[in-house]
Amino acid sequence: MSSRNSLPQARLSLVLVLAAFLILGIIYSSSVPIFEKPDELFHYFFVQHLLDERSLPVMGGPGEHLWEQEGSQPPLYYTLAALVTSWVDTSDARELLWLNPQRNLGDPENPGNKNFTVHTDRETRPYRGTTLAVHIARWLSLLFGAGTVILIYVIVQQVFPARPLLALSAAATGAFIPQFLFIRTSVSNDSLITFLAALTLLQLIRIAAGTLARKKGNEPYRCGWRACSALGITIGLAALTKLSGLALLGLSGLIFCWIAWRRRSWRILLTDGLIVGGVTAVIAGWWFVRNLQLYGSLDGIDLHLQAMGGRRELALTAESAWRELIGLRASFWGLFGWFGILMPEWVYQVIDLLTLVGVIGLARRRNGRNWGQGTAITLLWLALVLISLLRWTTMVEGSQGRLLFPALPGIALLLALGWSNVLPARWKSWRYAFPLGVAGGLFVLSAVVPSRIIAPAYARPQLLDVDALPAGLSRKDITFGERIYLHGCQSDHALVRPGRVLAVTCYWEALAPLTNDYFTYHHLLGRGLEPVGKEHGYPGSGSFPTTLWPSGKVIAATEWIRVGTDTVGPALGRLSVGVYHPETDIHLEPVNSLGHSLELVVAAEFKIAAPARQSITVANPIHYSVGDVANLVGFEIKQGDPLRVVLIWEATAVPLTHYSVFVHLLDESGAIVGQGDGPPVGGDYPTHLWEPGELIVDEHKMVIDPDAQQGSYHLAVGWYQLEDGIRLPVRDEEGTPQSEDRVILPAVVELP
Repeated sequence: MSSRNSLPQARLSLVLVLAAFLILGIIYSSSVPIFEKPDELFHYFFVQHLLDERSLPVMGGPGEHLWEQEGSQPPLYYTLAALVTSWVDTSDARELLWLNPQRNLGDPENPGNKNFTVHTDRETRPYRGTTLAVHIARWLSLLFGAGTVILIYVIVQQVFPARPLLALSAAATGAFIPQFLFIRTSVSNDSLITFLAALTLLQLIRIAAGTLARKKGNEPYRCGWRACSALGITIGLAALTKLSGLALLGLSGLIFCWIAWRRRSWRILLTDGLIVGGVTAVIAGWWFVRNLQLYGSLDGIDLHLQAMGGRRELALTAESAWRELIGLRASFWGLFGWFGILMPEWVYQVIDLLTLVGVIGLARRRNGRNWGQGTAITLLWLALVLISLLRWTTMVEGSQGRLLFPALPGIALLLALGWSNVLPARWKSWRYAFPLGVAGGLFVLSAVVPSRIIAPAYARPQLLDVDALPAGLSRKDITFGERIYLHGCQSDHALVRPGRVLAVTCYWEALAPLTNDYFTYHHLLGRGLEPVGKEHGYPGSGSFPTTLWPSGKVIAATEWIRVGTDTVGPALGRLSVGVYHPETDIHLEPVNSLGHSLELVVAAEFKIAAPARQSITVANPIHYSVGDVANLVGFEIKQGDPLRVVLIWEATAVPLTHYSVFVHLLDESGAIVGQGDGPPVGGDYPTHLWEPGELIVDEHKMVIDPDAQQGSYHLAVGWYQLEDGIRLPVRDEEGTPQSEDRVILPAVVELP
């Protein structure tokens, strides 16, 4: 795979990369429902305002306008989007704005409620109305993304003219980053500012190369008014696209200062710099004058931050810095939706490894000791973007990797350079096999993400016929308010640990068309029926409000519920469900098949395991076997009112029936003066859930006979069957049967 004479092949391959990029872009656009990209709703309603009012928006208070903070953005991208969609009838725009009240923003660990809005059949193909306009604006962004890919190739080719395969590797790497595709198919000014930043970078590299070359007579080339004017136009357009575009003016100033210093000619800085700055001011100056007149500041950034909410606090610790770095890494490579949909963790780990390999390759710098001024300019821009991102991170919540994309040419160049140095020097002719292979892997990843990761997050619940309910479903047959029928629920696991997520699927049916959008609630109950996790909202994890339910069909609505990290286990977990109107908080009365009203609907049961790191201390070790199901391995007596006895059981088998534990307080004659009988763990952890080898802490509160005299007493412990009261046989550690099938604890209880 030699780079010699490979320019035609590289250019042909670039065409294939662009074709693949555009095809993937169309797939990303169609796979993500409208308004499900970061701030896309706000960006689009800026466009809609231009179409409806024929004027620029004016910022108000938070929540006052549909464009929110994006109303403070410069208008170029939105004007272009308005022009290409002006022929579309978008009168239904507000009708499609059905917000999910429980929308999950910025919490990828929560698997539910990924949809910012509720989506209906009005968004399906063939696109029409506002849906069509949003997709056209997305395709406009995609074209700017394709232009960025071309510019990455041209920039690297300009910097390393003898290495066209390096340019191809860098362009393909940038093109197939999943997050780049995701954002480049969004209604957002990010796509245009990234394109204009790459174009500015290319212009500066060419200007630097030209002005530092020598003519006859040792005179330097001038930038020339045409090149400087073109640069000023590009920077002016960037400043009219996004406020960060002004950083390109700073980059240009640094480059012109460097050129002037190298040539010992400050006239270059004065003349060429004035042309660039003047053209920029002519194109974009009016926007900043408008801001000054309306808001009293040139940039309006304070209003932008006020609408966003800003950063609540900034704790500069190693832990917070690590969290920001992890978030930045995820949101650069792939964090979808409203920052709520992650790729599998192993994907990020593989990418981390490849990045590390690239860094090691850069450290080797084989055949790359003289990277030239073009590389220096590209890396300077990357440094400026990083500094800008750090500053922005101190002002808002969360680091967003997409804000690094204006410096994508530099990032892609560094990665391609590093990967091209991975193979041994003797394999020089194959040096680009590795970077092109990585780019191919990114293409495969990007091709898989829409169907396997993004689309499932927005999928509606499955509709079933009544006779197609899952086999083995525990039927509940409960009617809520004579409107909604619950066939039953089931969980994806019979066991869940604290801190983990349990998926539960409930099978609902509308008995008649519903006119209200009810909320369903799903509560996980632990010991003592205390809530240990809950999920409220539209059914189907926010995706399928009840007014959309077709009558006569069963809706298999799945909800994801996280069990609290402080949940006490092991325990019997119960799923309690209900239906209520969110505005009035009136709950629909549940009635069973016999017509009886229910106070609590337990739709499913499961096991809550003990925390993974839970350790049990055995205060007073002993060893007695109770039947063939458990060993008594320790106990503790807690004096007080009431007297409490803690028993430590070791399960040796899964009991086939339910047992109860007796704890008797005996006087010297053996008479019972107090007892604390009951199922283990107060019924919160039935024996049918026990597992061999498991330790169970079982506390019993004693009820003492009020006539009991002051003195010393003993405790007797054992098990019996609830049905007939027959006790289980008890043996000591040597296997000796114990009298009356009970354990006399080796301790004395003093009653005051």
